[in-house]
Amino acid sequence: MWDIELTDIKDRSLAYTPVPGGVGPMTINTLILQTLESCENS
Repeated sequence: MWDIELTDIKDRSLAYTPVPGGVGPMTINTLILQTLESCENS
């Protein structure tokens, strides 16, 4: 949604996701794994 300054959040956050990239690759990976598991279990 918005870019942030890391110096502004370093004391309030444990982690962050970079832009670009972010959580997109993990979301895609999880969806693929769940699709494969669903196919195997059906």
